[in-house]
Amino acid sequence: MAIFQKHLCIYICCLWIFSDSHAQTSQIVIIEGSLKLGNTLTEIPAAGTIRWTGLNFEGWTGNNWLPLTEFQIASVITDIDGNEYHSVQIGNQEWMVENLRTTHFQNGTVISQIMDSVSWTNTEEPAWCWFNNDSIYDSDYGKLYNWHAVKNNAICPSGWHVPSASDWNLLADIVGNDNNAGAALKESGFDHWSEPNTYANNKSNFTARPGGLRNQIATFLELGKTGSWWSSNDCCFGALAISYQALHDTGTFETSFHFHTAGNSVRCIKY
Repeated sequence: MAIFQKHLCIYICCLWIFSDSHAQTSQIVIIEGSLKLGNTLTEIPAAGTIRWTGLNFEGWTGNNWLPLTEFQIASVITDIDGNEYHSVQIGNQEWMVENLRTTHFQNGTVISQIMDSVSWTNTEEPAWCWFNNDSIYDSDYGKLYNWHAVKNNAICPSGWHVPSASDWNLLADIVGNDNNAGAALKESGFDHWSEPNTYANNKSNFTARPGGLRNQIATFLELGKTGSWWSSNDCCFGALAISYQALHDTGTFETSFHFHTAGNSVRCIKY
């Protein structure tokens, strides 16, 4: 919460809505004094001025601009297919705010779309699908990928990579702890999450959504109830890979283990 001291106290509810409606959060900002709204990046304004930079609201103290959110929207990234993603700075990490939607690796190589259950289960090649093989879910939840598609980090845009287990664990430590990190990461409300969406507050602006998963026998599960994301680490003598999950009925953020033939969402983190 930012406070600019003068005489008049004005309460403003700032709502961040990206053009693709992928991330929303609200902050209450207390302004004491006159208020001016603008979008300039160069003018030296009166103290108390608030500007929109294209990524964040900032307030001018009279000496410098201060962000009005604890975790700031940092940049816009474009993948090889032309899909745009926003990012958020969380501690020393910069994360994409949306799940990955690409169908190509960085070098342009096509990642196969596999709809058939038998083919999905048997392939050892990189593959993706939509939940229930329905493109209607792409915009809100992104695609599901098998671990063969994510293990070498080439699936993320240049300068970004699939997070390691250490990256995920650090994120959870920054925003909370074992009992409430999921609450800080989950998008609040019930537009995408099933009730009760326990404790969800999205204070991190990570905006985790429950895109469900495709299990090792190619069954689609848990849309609206579970967000499940790959890490770049395998385990158990290479039989499984580590993933992380947020759930609709708890505030925790949990480590999970999936066969390489499972399908999970992908979030990228900046190098």
